[in-house]
Amino acid sequence: MERKCDCLVVGLGPAGVSACIYLKRSSVDVLGIDKGEIGGKLNSIKEIENYPSYIGSGEELAKKMKDQIDELNVPYIKGKVSTINQEDDGFLVMTSEGDIKAKSVIVSSGILEKPYKVIGSDSYFGNGISRCAECDAAFYKNKPVGVYIEDEHGVKEAIYLSDIVESVYLVVKADYSSFSVEIREKVAQKNNISVYSNCEIVDSKGARHIEQIVLSNGETLKVDGLFLFIGASPISDFLGYLDVIDAKGFIKVDQNMKTSVPGFFAAGDISNTNLRQVVSAVSDGAKAAISARAYLKTLK
Repeated sequence: MERKCDCLVVGLGPAGVSACIYLKRSSVDVLGIDKGEIGGKLNSIKEIENYPSYIGSGEELAKKMKDQIDELNVPYIKGKVSTINQEDDGFLVMTSEGDIKAKSVIVSSGILEKPYKVIGSDSYFGNGISRCAECDAAFYKNKPVGVYIEDEHGVKEAIYLSDIVESVYLVVKADYSSFSVEIREKVAQKNNISVYSNCEIVDSKGARHIEQIVLSNGETLKVDGLFLFIGASPISDFLGYLDVIDAKGFIKVDQNMKTSVPGFFAAGDISNTNLRQVVSAVSDGAKAAISARAYLKTLK
């Protein structure tokens, strides 16, 4: 049976939850959908310190978000969106749970990090491994950390970390000499970054958290944390023929989370934003909801 709603929110991470809260409290007929758990990647984050008024696990914060939308009676379904098509009276969204007709859509589907298994991490359940310098650098203040990258894109994260941690062991899978002169000069200006070119991590050791990484060149490095910067892809493959995606696959939005398609909005990591944090995602979701609400009023 086909469902109908005024606004469909695709993805119920922090951005999507925020959008649902604002829409529901404005008496908008909102429906959420996500193939995973409410809170998205929050459920796999061990500790959060940079979200105002909250210090604790990401899983607990995700639970609080779920409790809040349940308390507000926000309807949502667990399912996967396969295609979104624009129609004369809104959007037809095809999902694993049936079709949904929506007058407006907010996409907050997030990004999918490139999978990477740190060899040996089973013994300490991955503790001490991060994919976000902005999120977790403070946990390693004045401590040694490893940074593993496959290409030049992760170097700026290593430079950022070098201002906070004691030392950075930059393990580069590629040939470091092939990186731009500009980026190598910036690294050279940091006296606490050591570069290991043409190397991979072949083993890691630790008790409750990571304590050592073993490189393919035979060296063993003592670390308190390991940062992985090997890339991520926006989850936007279901957007069909909607002309809203930039060259990297992110959804192009303005400061109010509007796309070039009337009634179609995006929020959080999936948008072409410069900051991908919980706090910015929540803000994006609120702005998208307000923009969607304003758009719906023009239809009446």
